[in-house]
Amino acid sequence: MLQYETDEACLEAVAKIRWPEGFRCPRCDHDRACILSRQRIRQYYGCKYHASPMVGTLFENTRLPLSKWFAAIYLSSADKGGISVERLRKMINVQWRTAQLMMDKFRRAMANRKRFRL
Repeated sequence: MLQYETDEACLEAVAKIRWPEGFRCPRCDHDRACILSRQRIRQYYGCKYHASPMVGTLFENTRLPLSKWFAAIYLSSADKGGISVERLRKMINVQWRTAQLMMDKFRRAMANRKRFRL
């Protein structure tokens, strides 16, 4: 879990899973991009298309730090009997409703693995 302590490390892991062969623009097939912002949006040099590793994942449109998401995923999958929303809330220090929404997203993602790659 130490390798995912920072949001930057988590985002890099998402990007590697999203683009295991490296980035390629879906529009022009260009393989070089620059990183524009803290959200690590890639802008391809060829057609200036923007791509984010977060789109199409559990983390799309989240305001919560990725390190909390990664901790929640680890905690909810490491416990044999599952983890309660209250226990998750206390362990990652979020509001109850936030922990509930995270658990709901985990369940939906497990039920529909084709839609959510991560």
